[in-house]
Amino acid sequence: MNETRYIYKTVPISKEDADKDRQQEFQHIWNQVSELLKELEELCDAPLETTRQVQISLNPGDEGYEDAPYEINFIQYQGDFTWKNIPTQA
Repeated sequence: MNETRYIYKTVPISKEDADKDRQQEFQHIWNQVSELLKELEELCDAPLETTRQVQISLNPGDEGYEDAPYEINFIQYQGDFTWKNIPTQA
């Protein structure tokens, strides 16, 4: 059994190390901003999506029930989708 324990302490660091840490954090944030700007530009340039993938639950007797797969394939449903439960007629 590992009996090691850990605590956290605040320790002084040199100004050079502090500046290096700040520059790394700055670079990290700048990379995130750059990626978001690139995503925004791609979204603005993309054609407007006028269709959406929806999942429809089918019960025995519903049209298409026999052709539907037995299990949900989540790979097919990446991104936004709307769940629709269509009531069966009794």
